[in-house]
This record gives sequence, C-alpha cells and structure tokens, in this order.
Amino acid sequence: STEFAEKMLAQYKSLYIVTIVLKEFLYNRKLLNTFQGGLSSYCLVLLIVALLQKHGDEGYMKVLRRFLKFYGEGFQPEKTGITLCEPE
Repeated sequence: STEFAEKMLAQYKSLYIVTIVLKEFLYNRKLLNTFQGGLSSYCLVLLIVALLQKHGDEGYMKVLRRFLKFYGEGFQPEKTGITLCEPE
C-alpha cells in the first residue's frame, strides 16, 4: 500500500495537497478515525486517486471541488463501485 501511494503521489501532483486538506476537514469533524465510523487516510487516498484517474489532474482546487461534489452529492454507493487502475 505504501508503494502504491508513493507511485500515485508521483503521478498526480494535486494528490498530496487535496489529501492534506481533506484530512484536516475530516479530522475537525471527528471523521478521520476508522474506529468511530470515519475514513482511514489510505481509504481517502484511494477515493481521491479514483477520481483523478477518471477525470485527470486539473489542479488541486478543481480536484477538491470535484471530490466534494461527486462524493457529497453524486456518488450512490448502492449503485456505483470504485475501481482503480494500475499505476503507470
């Protein structure tokens, strides 16, 4: 998992900044702890990478906006799955 994350960080320039911003957002709402129903850091990275692979790296502000819109409004977990492609 560490190797995969490092490859994704090298491939997508916005990944690091978007991850840090979202981790802070989740931490402030007590949603970064998996034991209390939140997301793990690795899960958050996977969600961001899935979005980047689908839409491309358009800069961290656009990626952050797209992430919040997609997973906040458009994503339907009962109908949609998340798939990642192997790193290049």
